[in-house]
Amino acid sequence: MICSDSTTCEATESLPGRTRLSRWREALFSPARRDYTFTFLTEYFVLMSQLLVYKLAASAWGTEGFSEYALSRRTLALIQPLALLGFGVALPRYIAMTHANRVHKPAQTYFAGALLCVGCATGMFFLCMNLFRDSLAFLIFGSINYSHLILPISLMLLGLTMHSLCYAYFRGLLNMRVANRLQIVNIGIIPPLAFLTFGNTVETLLAALGILWAIVSSIAMLFIPFRQLTRNLLPSTKEMLRYGIPRVPGDFILMALFALPGIFVAHISGVKEAGYVAFAISALRMAGGLFAPLGLVLLPKASRMVGEGSLQSLKKNIVKIVKVCIGLAALVTVICEIFARSLIVAYLGAEFHEMAGILRIVMLCALPYALFICLRAVIDAAHIKPFNMVNTFIAFAVFITGSILAQSIMPGSISVLGALVLGIAVLGTLTTRETWKIFFIYQFFDSAGLEIVFRITRFFTA
Repeated sequence: MICSDSTTCEATESLPGRTRLSRWREALFSPARRDYTFTFLTEYFVLMSQLLVYKLAASAWGTEGFSEYALSRRTLALIQPLALLGFGVALPRYIAMTHANRVHKPAQTYFAGALLCVGCATGMFFLCMNLFRDSLAFLIFGSINYSHLILPISLMLLGLTMHSLCYAYFRGLLNMRVANRLQIVNIGIIPPLAFLTFGNTVETLLAALGILWAIVSSIAMLFIPFRQLTRNLLPSTKEMLRYGIPRVPGDFILMALFALPGIFVAHISGVKEAGYVAFAISALRMAGGLFAPLGLVLLPKASRMVGEGSLQSLKKNIVKIVKVCIGLAALVTVICEIFARSLIVAYLGAEFHEMAGILRIVMLCALPYALFICLRAVIDAAHIKPFNMVNTFIAFAVFITGSILAQSIMPGSISVLGALVLGIAVLGTLTTRETWKIFFIYQFFDSAGLEIVFRITRFFTA
């Protein structure tokens, strides 16, 4: 190449290199990749925080106090979906689709409707839990001697539902930076800090957690612009209720699927072994936390893609996500099966070595549970009809039936855990099958006809 101006020639020759560099920079620091990266880091921080609190509980309170704390957290996870009324999924979905469809509905209107409905439901649960605390304590712990824990658990329910609504609002806006900061403070920093400050007893810790979550969530609400809340409030609320309420049974059944094994074992073998089961299930849920960031970001993104008709792009993203999901879940399962005893002794102490066998059984659920965590957001984004609820109900029925039949053959906690593994395996299989059905229909059509096929499918399934 001949150039009259050497400076121009050098600039021309270096342009492709700079273009490639800018492409790499855009790929590494794109908004989508940044959202996934920061959400992964946030959830891993939360996971480490949860492990730290369980470690502190085991050291400070011994096996009995540890089991009380583990069962209380499982109970909270069981009740919360009922109080949320499905808005944990409905709120981010409709806010995201509003932005995709350029509909002029303020996002805070959706939040106001969700806050009104969830506030009423949470208040009702708070009142009922404390009016019937003895009956609830016997149902959960197998004895009315634990009724003093019901008020702290109800305070935790209040604080956690407030946090969930704020978190869902910022997810819907795809403002994952603010959402992740809220998650870090409330779920990552406050639990160990509350333990170090108020961790004298299980009761005071649980109450402190609920109050602190409520305070931080109230501060987060100050950053939500409450303007024109009465405009479109009723239509927006009805729209979300039609979508969210049918999903409440599915959310509750899913939490029951994780909570009932511990409750069953509490009545069969006592609170101590039930606490071990509850912790093993919490470990499974923590392992699911490795994949939770995918679903947290994917739901609003998939909803926006569905609203825009970008289904081919969504399919490519899902294929990549499933590959990562299977690889990580298989690795977690192998590690837990081989090193369960060593991990338990190193983490909780030698007196908890009996938990190793329980952990090995429960962690067989890791792969199907990971597939469910990753793919349920696609189903919720694509369908108004609650397919995830149907799949969860089938898995729950398998668990209950398996528990009853196994108890008649081999009484004890092992039969309950085996039924749990079978139920989660069914759930993962059904979720994968439903996701495959969505994209199997679309792969025979070109990009121009995808939105037409999707709308026809949604019309007949809604």
